[in-house]
Amino acid sequence: MLWSHVTAALLEQYLAWQYGPLMGLGVLLVGVGLKARSSYAMCVGGVLVLLVLVSYGHH
Repeated sequence: MLWSHVTAALLEQYLAWQYGPLMGLGVLLVGVGLKARSSYAMCVGGVLVLLVLVSYGHH
């Protein structure tokens, strides 16, 4: 169980470093939503991730 937390934290840090803090926040929200089975948190996180990817692609 601990291993998945470490992996998720590292992934979040890497994405935040690559794409900025919004991407890290989006991934964190998706992770929290999956863990809590909250579709609302997953949707908000997914939208944040998509927004960052779209805006990053246009630069």
